[in-house]
Amino acid sequence: MGRRSNRFTLGYGALVAASLAVPPGVSAQTYPAKPIRLVVSVAPGGNLDMMGRATAQALTEGLGRQVIVENRPGANSTIGAGFVARSAPDGYTLLMVAQTLLIGPRMMANPPFDPTRDFTGVSQIATLPQMLVVHPSMPIRSVKELIAFAKARPGELNYATSGNGSGSHMAAELFMRQSGTRLTRIAYNGDGPALVNLLGGQVPVKFDNLSTSIGHVRAG
Repeated sequence: MGRRSNRFTLGYGALVAASLAVPPGVSAQTYPAKPIRLVVSVAPGGNLDMMGRATAQALTEGLGRQVIVENRPGANSTIGAGFVARSAPDGYTLLMVAQTLLIGPRMMANPPFDPTRDFTGVSQIATLPQMLVVHPSMPIRSVKELIAFAKARPGELNYATSGNGSGSHMAAELFMRQSGTRLTRIAYNGDGPALVNLLGGQVPVKFDNLSTSIGHVRAG
């Protein structure tokens, strides 16, 4: 397929462009004529999911039509993205996704879609900093102590992350490369489940979005 389709991708973006992006042949006066589905490519509870729900509410209020959130996690966001890629290019199926839309398929032998050909970008919602968090049961209170702990136990310290190529995954890989440490990755279907296990002590370390973890850090 040589042309760009009109399936929409919301990738951490500002929602004003979404309300202006109307498929060819559909009048701006009549769109939307029915509810819109917003597919979130991760499990409920994570930062992307919260952004998706906030975006859906704002679009519902702005467009006067209900925007329904549908979580389709798994396979590094390719399950949700693949579903949207196969949907009718009529503007009624949107995708909320992070940078994994571009990174994930490059890490697969036979990706189910081409991220630059099969989607039309709408807008960027946000750029979020990552923070390093450690369960309080660990004898670690600084990055320096974490590096020393990990170097003394190469491969023994686990860290939680969402799918391949996610922000938390890339942050951890960069940290290990720059610090000369080797941690063991425990992958989840989204940052929400990963954070739950971090808080429960099942996994001791995570690189997470600041907005998701800062409340837990302040609470101790």
